[in-house]
Amino acid sequence: MARLFFFSLCLMFAAAARADDAFLPGAEDIPVMSGLVVDEEASASFDAPAGQIVQVVLDGPDATWERVRDFYAGTLAELGWRSVSDTQYRRAADEFSIRVLAHDPLKVQFDISLMNED
Repeated sequence: MARLFFFSLCLMFAAAARADDAFLPGAEDIPVMSGLVVDEEASASFDAPAGQIVQVVLDGPDATWERVRDFYAGTLAELGWRSVSDTQYRRAADEFSIRVLAHDPLKVQFDISLMNED
């Protein structure tokens, strides 16, 4: 019985760790900030010969714009993205931008253009 309890406990912690380690759909190297949730129905991804265009909408009932901006400024810099402005980043030919759709509760949209390196 103790083994079953321990196994169940391990599964719960593993599921919680995976939820915290979520990445943006279509841009799997960019993490989702803790406190934001991807709105799958409002998000879209388009493939083209030149690359991929991804729009991801995230809801953050307890998040603030400042926290989101600061998190992605630091995270994107670590991943090799160069800041063009508070809301726009570039990495080679790729582009990433953040738009605030609503403030209370917070809703943001990420527009990501990932170009093929041919």
